[in-house]
Amino acid sequence: MPIQPVANLPSVAVLRDLFFYDADLGWLRLNKSRGNRKRGARIGNTTRTGYRHVRFSGNKAVAEHRIIWAVVHGAWPELTIDHINGNRSDNRLANLRLATMHQQGGNRSLQKNNVSGFRGVSKKRNAFRAKIYVRRKCIHLGLFPTAEEASAAHTAALHKYFGEFASTRATGHLPQVRAGLAAGEGREAMAAEVSELAVRCGRVLDGGAQE
Repeated sequence: MPIQPVANLPSVAVLRDLFFYDADLGWLRLNKSRGNRKRGARIGNTTRTGYRHVRFSGNKAVAEHRIIWAVVHGAWPELTIDHINGNRSDNRLANLRLATMHQQGGNRSLQKNNVSGFRGVSKKRNAFRAKIYVRRKCIHLGLFPTAEEASAAHTAALHKYFGEFASTRATGHLPQVRAGLAAGEGREAMAAEVSELAVRCGRVLDGGAQE
């Protein structure tokens, strides 16, 4: 999500006057009673994107995790904040870390339209294609006889390009996807396609990304 200019945000002093941080739960709470809301009441709401927002005067919505970072560290974060476990509403400090947009790309969840059960893996005839996106560029990692092998290649690439931000939690098993793939079926054709793909794309893991 875009980073709001600090000039348009409340000062840290104002934030600390309004709220205090419940570190055990990762919640922001009111520092003072306001109207029918008592001191200690949780503030903010969860949006459709999964992030929690807090609204200020003028109906300005600010991401709760960024407010928490400012309250705890005494300054608004200069980078985006990554939710380590992928839960966008889990704002415990242990789940928050500064990250660039590139680093955030290594910690994405399984897309809703994924049918292989593995992140970065898609079905291609009687094989499974592995690919990864690095700085908005698609890197093809090859074709594999099983989704598990394709996922292993994707996992290796995640660690290569994203380091500590590589998340492998978005994996699973959907055996029905591979129903009808008999052992050895189409292996020679697949091997030829792998070679062709490697030549055409020039994308082998040891060779690195082509910028």
